[in-house]
Amino acid sequence: MNQQWSQFYKDAGSKQVILFGMGKMCEWFLNYGTNVNIKALIDNSPSKVNRNIFSIYPNLKEQHVQDPIIHSFEDVTSSADTSQFILLITTRYDDEILKGIDIDSFYNVYSLPKMNNDLVTKREQYDKLPLVDKKVVVFADVYGEHGKAITQKLLQMDDTVDVVWIVNKRPSDCSRKVRLVYRYDFESYYYEISTAKIWIVDLSVDADIKKKSGQIYFQVKHWSSITLKKFSCEDMKWASMPGAVEFQKKEAARTDYILSGSQFDEDSCRRGFMYNGPFVRVGSPRSDIIFQPEIKNVVRNKLGISEYKKVLLYAPTFRVSKDESFAHQHTEQGIDFELLRDSLTNKFNGEWIILLRLHPSVASSADGIKLPDYVKNVSKYDDSQELVACCDALISDYSSIIFEAAYVYKPIFLFTPDLDEYLKHERQLLLDYRELPFPISVSNGELKRNIEAFDEVKYRKCVENLFNKYQVHEDGHASERAAEFILGLMNFKGKL
Repeated sequence: MNQQWSQFYKDAGSKQVILFGMGKMCEWFLNYGTNVNIKALIDNSPSKVNRNIFSIYPNLKEQHVQDPIIHSFEDVTSSADTSQFILLITTRYDDEILKGIDIDSFYNVYSLPKMNNDLVTKREQYDKLPLVDKKVVVFADVYGEHGKAITQKLLQMDDTVDVVWIVNKRPSDCSRKVRLVYRYDFESYYYEISTAKIWIVDLSVDADIKKKSGQIYFQVKHWSSITLKKFSCEDMKWASMPGAVEFQKKEAARTDYILSGSQFDEDSCRRGFMYNGPFVRVGSPRSDIIFQPEIKNVVRNKLGISEYKKVLLYAPTFRVSKDESFAHQHTEQGIDFELLRDSLTNKFNGEWIILLRLHPSVASSADGIKLPDYVKNVSKYDDSQELVACCDALISDYSSIIFEAAYVYKPIFLFTPDLDEYLKHERQLLLDYRELPFPISVSNGELKRNIEAFDEVKYRKCVENLFNKYQVHEDGHASERAAEFILGLMNFKGKL
């Protein structure tokens, strides 16, 4: 039997997979072995047969599982032509199972423990390879945020740089000069991270990945120069999760630099990330696009919106479930879109289109929401900064996207019917919410009044005072400064 990950994914590209063994290895595979169509889940333990896999592992990522109910081996194999399926054994008792089944009756049979053993051998070989000075690996869930802006500027300034992105899915607008490696392609994944001199990290790197001597870990995080909510070790819910604080201590120890855009940003990162190293204060690269006026019509063309219409972006954040899973949830806040549109027209004139953008972690929740024809669901639009650049005004609640629209003084309104509940029980904030320069509304009527009473001169002054207080100075050139710093790292032997 071939027990290499590369061959498994080649086979799984055309065949469906049956998983045998619903233990912790199976949980790991369902979370990380993505892009596989799973025909059935089987286990011979009576305590697991007929149970839903999500009742055993409630925090599983969404997978291509046709049937989440666990079956016995006999139930599945007696009713299916197994020659059309791949059997993946996901238990350490793989040798015993292999002895008891007819291997030749399946298209192919793989053992997850043996595949991982082969991978360990390859990783040891990759660790001995030399680093490539002009090679950057970007760790991110999606192609976007600061990493995207820095990548574009890097390649513009030096197109000989080898930029590799570790992604979960293929982005729609990625430069051809960027090499994509899928997170589940473990062999390629480990090869690239073992040979790149620089890691650009959106949040964290897997705990089992060891940084080699000479590699540089550049943490860019996924918020701009000022953020609203406490994070990581300052977020008590997150910090209470088993192993979270210890993981962050180790992550901070291997971090060489953190990108920042203000003194406020650096102070909050020191506390939240438990980090005592140097910062690279360049601004917010992902926000540069908001300063580019030509982007407005480019995005509107993508969305099929006339340049003569005005656009409001409504971008509420998620809520955290009150159970032990801390799962992200979307909560309907009852915004009155018709009253909102009328209020915008009364105050700012013109015909308004409303864009609904839910947080990426709950974007699928928007699929079932019934919306009027003047409201577009853009929750699955890849780049939220493009949406900010596109809009004429913004409404949110507790999302830090509000600050990015404020960099160019776009009108911002806060719609927070659950304000007291959120501030008491949901998330701790870094700023006094009620002192923000954005009008707060706890009802649709109050939102209408705040929109119609909006004073642009007073608003601009309040925004300037906020940014001056926290030393936030965005100018649309942060990605250029970040790229220059990274190019300097490539050309210098060691750290700057």
